[in-house]
Amino acid sequence: MEQTLEQRAFQYALKAHEGQFRKSPESKRVPYIVHPRRVADMVKAWGGSKRAIAVALLHDVVEDCGEEHYIKIFHKFGVEIAGMVDLLSKPTMTMRKGKPNYFVKKRYLARLLHTTPEVVSIKIADRLDNLRSMADAGWDTGRQHKYLDEAEELIQIYLAVVYREDPQWMGGDPNSHLCVVEIHGEVQRIRESIKCNTLELE
Repeated sequence: MEQTLEQRAFQYALKAHEGQFRKSPESKRVPYIVHPRRVADMVKAWGGSKRAIAVALLHDVVEDCGEEHYIKIFHKFGVEIAGMVDLLSKPTMTMRKGKPNYFVKKRYLARLLHTTPEVVSIKIADRLDNLRSMADAGWDTGRQHKYLDEAEELIQIYLAVVYREDPQWMGGDPNSHLCVVEIHGEVQRIRESIKCNTLELE
């Protein structure tokens, strides 16, 4: 039986990320493939297209497994999927050389402004899964707040892209977009949790 696009993308990502683990304490070593699988499941729950689900599964392959995967994805999955994966990939270490990490992140987020709601929604799912993993990764409070700020910036980017695609939406309800509802709720929950933990320590 011929595999679906989602199955083919999952198998490719599984092989590419083989031997990689999520950044977390040794006692909680989680195979990296769990992350893109969760991202893809969120995109699917939000009503994402088959293409978007495949991109979600492949979104970290070029960035974390090597630029050579771009051309492989291009040949196996086509120009649209390869292009979307490329847009979601941060610059490689070679391209980052000599540039502050802050500059690289801001430039990456700015680039998302010139994409589509579909692309940005995948990035929101990626950020949402990372937000939910911060505690296990042992991040300090300062780093968590910084990441939460970037998540809120991502919401604004998404809404800006939606408005550009559909100017008639201006003034529309952001809550009509499930990805915005979910990440906004998670950001608020984590900020409140950090606040409570800080008060307990004082």
